[in-house]
Amino acid sequence: MLWAHGRVVITTALILISSLFVAPPVGAAYNATCDILQAADNTWVARDSETVTTWVTKVTGWISYYNYTLCQDPGIPFIRPEQSSSSAWVAIEGPNPGGPAGGDSIVQVGYLKCQNSTGCAVSGIDSSHWNKVVYFYAFGNSNDLLHNPFPQFIAEADNLPHTFEVYLHYTGGTRQWEFKIDGTIRKVLDDNWRTWNRDHVQVANEIWNEGDQIGGRPPSPGDAGNKQKFRDVVWVNNTVHNGLSGSPYLAGHCYLWANWQTYNAQDWDVWTTNNHTNC
Repeated sequence: MLWAHGRVVITTALILISSLFVAPPVGAAYNATCDILQAADNTWVARDSETVTTWVTKVTGWISYYNYTLCQDPGIPFIRPEQSSSSAWVAIEGPNPGGPAGGDSIVQVGYLKCQNSTGCAVSGIDSSHWNKVVYFYAFGNSNDLLHNPFPQFIAEADNLPHTFEVYLHYTGGTRQWEFKIDGTIRKVLDDNWRTWNRDHVQVANEIWNEGDQIGGRPPSPGDAGNKQKFRDVVWVNNTVHNGLSGSPYLAGHCYLWANWQTYNAQDWDVWTTNNHTNC
């Protein structure tokens, strides 16, 4: 499985294995049992900007989170949900070509919470960090099986909001990607693998399977809730852009759990509804 631009790609082998099992659908709800029939479906709220004249070199944004419980493994022998995770990130992206991995031209950094599932098992987040919020980075080329944007572990997250940054730094005649948290470089990656032009910026929140995203829900009786906040988003392509030109949008699977409120181009909140329903 691949994470990128809120998409996941499942290999033919995984699809065939999944098709061997049949289980009754599980109603979606806060902290519900994972719906293994959901397979590769996901939901995410994203906000974008696009440039086609001068390539993007940097994006940065402050992101808060609330550590809600992910869906629970159904406990059926040899069956795990295809995916159970929640994440939020800032990213630089390339064009979106066709094909099964059409959104995988991406470099991203942010929060991820992952648990026992097919996707987490093949990611760079090992089982000792499942069900914990971690900082992650990812990078990849669309439709390139040798460069899949699997999440890679940086460190376990504390319970504070942080500013994340992706920056393509030119130094000594070479280019390197720098992944920063609160201005400190936490990972450096060369740029010799990339095959695409840097013409998109994205800030997004992704919800996988049953349960709630990192970010939670608005307050309700018995649940204080905590909206996920995106603040101070800035990106650079020789010119500094304060905020993203696009409006937040819901994409992916038809679970209409996600809500958002915008304040300006730089600042918005995202949360999920109390009662999730299958569709």
